[in-house]
Amino acid sequence: MAKESHLRPNFVTPESYSVKGLSQPLHPLALNETLKNMDLNYRRFYQALRQQRVDIDCDDQRIQQMLKYQKRILQHIVYIKQNFAGHERYQWHTLEQLQMENYLKK
Repeated sequence: MAKESHLRPNFVTPESYSVKGLSQPLHPLALNETLKNMDLNYRRFYQALRQQRVDIDCDDQRIQQMLKYQKRILQHIVYIKQNFAGHERYQWHTLEQLQMENYLKK
């Protein structure tokens, strides 16, 4: 007899994340001079987002909104990207593609 847990659908299915990323970001990396002038926490969070291949501009207002939840947001991004199929997890994605709307509500 099969266990019931095998009969339930997975919480995250590959079909729900058929998001097409890009091999290159649309927003270029901030210049060193710009990075130097950023608040330290803001800069670190921006760089962490870029390291996770989030396609975001350095002066995007949403970064400031998300600073309060940066650890949770980065965990969420890693979790979402792990569920992308194949090479998609290594592509560049926007915040919308990574389902970040809940962190952007006021």
